[in-house]
Amino acid sequence: MDLVADTLSRLENMRDRSDYQHEQRVSAVAGAIAHLLGLEDAHAVAIRRAAMLHDIGKLVLPDAVLHKASMLSSPEGEMIKMHTKLGHELLYNEEHPDLKLAATIALHHHEHADGTGYPNHLKAKDIPIEARIVTLADVYSALREVRAYKQPMAHEKALKIISVGDGRLKSTYFDADILQVVIASPNEIATAYAAH
Repeated sequence: MDLVADTLSRLENMRDRSDYQHEQRVSAVAGAIAHLLGLEDAHAVAIRRAAMLHDIGKLVLPDAVLHKASMLSSPEGEMIKMHTKLGHELLYNEEHPDLKLAATIALHHHEHADGTGYPNHLKAKDIPIEARIVTLADVYSALREVRAYKQPMAHEKALKIISVGDGRLKSTYFDADILQVVIASPNEIATAYAAH
């Protein structure tokens, strides 16, 4: 799976170096969270590997939409949301557990614990734990990174926004148990992020 994940992530890199770095950071942070939650080592490693592919569905979306520096139109926003289903379709393989896990994460990493996410508006424990982990790792990493529409945030500010919200982002998006583990272990999260 490492080879598959790395190859596909490098394919994303051909379009945008920052996407590849984002995938690596999300992977590292997700692996750290899985370990902090006390998941078995093999499960934590599988989550770390699969997290590399969480945004793979974006490969088929137009660059003009993916890297737009201004507010997306409603149709463009809906197009971006399609990356979850596209990633699932690309990765799903019933006979390959690692790809099946990566497909599950790709499909559900924008679901929110409060049911306001997409594509299926799942709530709380209805969202697979692997996707709940990657959701938090993805948002944390995105807050820390430079984007066309924003400057990067410091570790402390990113954790504060995740834990209390900021008007646009709500803490209710995240699994409460996972959020507590992250807040209780800020150094481990910062170290995992900085490793990539």
